[in-house]
Amino acid sequence: MPTKDDKDRRIAELERENAELRARVAELEKQVRDLLAQLGRNSLNSSLPPSRDNVEARKQRKKKAKGRRKRGGQKGHKRATRELLPPDEVVDHVPENCHRCAADLGGEDKDPERHQVIDLPPLKGHVTEHRYHTLGCTRCGAKTSACRGDEYKHGGFGPRLSALVCLLTGSYRMSKRNVKELLSDVLGINIALGTVSKIEARATDALAVAHREALAHIRSAPYVNMDETGWVERNAKAWLWVASTSQVAYYAIKSDRSSEVVIDILGEDFTGIVGNDRARAYLALEPVQRQVCWFHLGRNFQSKIELGGEAARFGEQMRAFERRLFKAHHLWRADDITHESFQRRMKMLRGEVLTALYAWQDHDVDGVGGMCRNLLGLEPAMWTFVKHPNVEPTNNVAEQDMRHPVIWRRSSFGTDRPRGSRFVERVLTVRQSLKKQGRRVFDFFAEFLSAVREGVSPPSLLPAT
Repeated sequence: MPTKDDKDRRIAELERENAELRARVAELEKQVRDLLAQLGRNSLNSSLPPSRDNVEARKQRKKKAKGRRKRGGQKGHKRATRELLPPDEVVDHVPENCHRCAADLGGEDKDPERHQVIDLPPLKGHVTEHRYHTLGCTRCGAKTSACRGDEYKHGGFGPRLSALVCLLTGSYRMSKRNVKELLSDVLGINIALGTVSKIEARATDALAVAHREALAHIRSAPYVNMDETGWVERNAKAWLWVASTSQVAYYAIKSDRSSEVVIDILGEDFTGIVGNDRARAYLALEPVQRQVCWFHLGRNFQSKIELGGEAARFGEQMRAFERRLFKAHHLWRADDITHESFQRRMKMLRGEVLTALYAWQDHDVDGVGGMCRNLLGLEPAMWTFVKHPNVEPTNNVAEQDMRHPVIWRRSSFGTDRPRGSRFVERVLTVRQSLKKQGRRVFDFFAEFLSAVREGVSPPSLLPAT
């Protein structure tokens, strides 16, 4: 028969086992919450793009309420008309007789009605054949051949055709096979797939000058937006980085997502302000030199709301602060309030946000405390836009500059080698910078490649001051 000591030992064993099981259950419950949170990630509560949203997440997106206005142009709106182009051919239609009395008409209409019909001329490649003759000397019998000039070393395709290939692959994201078929169908030019790669390789070498020019502009800019997204090079994980201003976008493909890359792009002497998200790579910058994106913060707060409980209460409080911030910012941008009034509102809001972060920093349920402590460390970076009017509270500029390469990545699956990565980053830099400046991409490519062939200074990628 068990003694009292045996019962006490058994009770102690059961209590230890119960404590271990309770701890294990708590650990498993936390893992379940984390997994459910990962499954529930979408473009509304994380940095995932809208294209990654599932059906349920798309249903959650706010839809604009249907108004009473009919579709199309509204009464009183400014009419949009096609801009008239310089004509290549003019056909005059002159009336000969009066429509009322049939009398002969004379004179001249100084301002006739103009209607333009735009079409394409028959498209074909312009072929220049170089013939290198060999002649024999009547005096000594030696044979002399004409020297092959620069036209030979640059290959069998001129700068305009090379510019078109770069435009199709880099700006319109066409595959090499589709480019080959288009040139054959439209221009009657047969080109091998390998030749498309060679044209890209020559353009890559030529555009190195423009790429360095864009980097120098970024490093001297007073305000830059930065972002990064995943890339694939040689079936290995890589990262595509962008650093943007209002006029220039610089792209670079790197093997990692570290602080060293941030310093490598901006330079060790960079003195401007950087708009970004809360990625650890940007910890290389001092908080006063950063502007944390409030759209990213809003999605982080939304993720807490969806967890429920105390986390939801924190998230709702912070989202209310975010809405007040953007409302005041929009009023100031629309000149509905003065900059002084905007600054006063932000000073008051900043104090309330700081108080809330201090109050929540010890709540370690569902990561609320960790987020608060992180934001307290970055607190000056949340309000840089208040002191600097040209700084935006969001990182939209860089995110918009990432849309084109992200779509390209989804169809191309990245690059096979470093040479391909150099083509991607340089063509993207040129293409997006020209788009920002309202310049024609094809004309720049053609002029740039032509200048490089002729050994003269190529056009600048930077906007004219």
